[in-house]
Amino acid sequence: MKKLLVTVAFALATAVSHGQEAIEKKLETLYDQSEYDELITYEKDSLHLSNKSLYLVGMGHFMKENNEKCLYFMNTILAKDSTYANAYYIKGITYNFMGTPQKGVPLLEKAIELDDQNSHYYVGLGDNHYASNNFDQALAAYEKAITLKPLQPRAFSIIPLIYHQKNESKKALTAYYKARNIIDKNSQEYLQIAYNIGLLEQLAENYDPAESSFKEVLERAPNDFETVAKLVQIHFAKKEYQQAATYKKQLYNAYKEGVLQGTNIETMFCFDQFKWQDKHIMAYEKFAEPDDSGSLFTKHLFYIKDSDGNIESRIQTEHSFAVSMIKGAKYVLGMNKGKTHYTFFEATFPEKVDYVKLKKAVIDVLEGKIKSSSSSTKN
Repeated sequence: MKKLLVTVAFALATAVSHGQEAIEKKLETLYDQSEYDELITYEKDSLHLSNKSLYLVGMGHFMKENNEKCLYFMNTILAKDSTYANAYYIKGITYNFMGTPQKGVPLLEKAIELDDQNSHYYVGLGDNHYASNNFDQALAAYEKAITLKPLQPRAFSIIPLIYHQKNESKKALTAYYKARNIIDKNSQEYLQIAYNIGLLEQLAENYDPAESSFKEVLERAPNDFETVAKLVQIHFAKKEYQQAATYKKQLYNAYKEGVLQGTNIETMFCFDQFKWQDKHIMAYEKFAEPDDSGSLFTKHLFYIKDSDGNIESRIQTEHSFAVSMIKGAKYVLGMNKGKTHYTFFEATFPEKVDYVKLKKAVIDVLEGKIKSSSSSTKN
């Protein structure tokens, strides 16, 4: 009789197992097909679901951003099986999405303790630390993630951002090049990486690789006019003014068509950057042209920054009624420093400004070789 009862019990267990397998497969199909609304309807049978099924229902809530429901199902699983690593992982990243990333850190560390070869867990840990501004811990987690399977493009793309934030430009550039070999070339993320490579190469005064990266961005996004502006800077740095003029024409055409509205170059663009002594000088050009009203109008603006990046002064080309009275002159140099405005009538320029002469005049003003003709101070 005892043997018969054991046999019957085994048969019932097998039937339940087969039933659970069928439900698990059904839920897997719903999850794979993103049928989350139907997937979470199975929560009404949660008392009879296996841990795998509970996990899938919880993932349905996760994808629908029902965070509290998701946590409930992960907790239900862990109450039955404290070694279910994926449940710790989902709980951990859910807390990140809920705005309490530090609360999820120990959960992600527990998932890693249970399975230290899963790259997803390390990326989750990195994300939670990154959201908490714990950049060193985030970096360590991401660096570990890229050594494991499956491949984690996200980790490759965030590592250089962290180095960037830590002001470690060389390491950031190396990491960006690694990411460029991993990230999908058709993605927006790839374009951002290529653009950032261009920026860092430009800052390092490696103008050829910077130009190459910016051109790659334009090949894939020909209407990215902020990248066009960067190519203007590259050609000015290389003293290739004719090539720069071609890209400037593209910018002016875009301005006239109104497509620059809402961008960082809506009214003007940076066309050159250079060093003078310990100062960093950024040169901008406005799209608008002076009118005939005779009111003061500035066209080319040179911002002089100190070693901390603070703007000390600005030198600019100016058009006004007084300038229009000077034969052959369209602009004169002016400078704003503190509350004082200086005018340098010794430095005048025609409508088509020769940049080599303009740049020299700006430096001559900074070095005191050109004296101001007049000044005025605002109270």
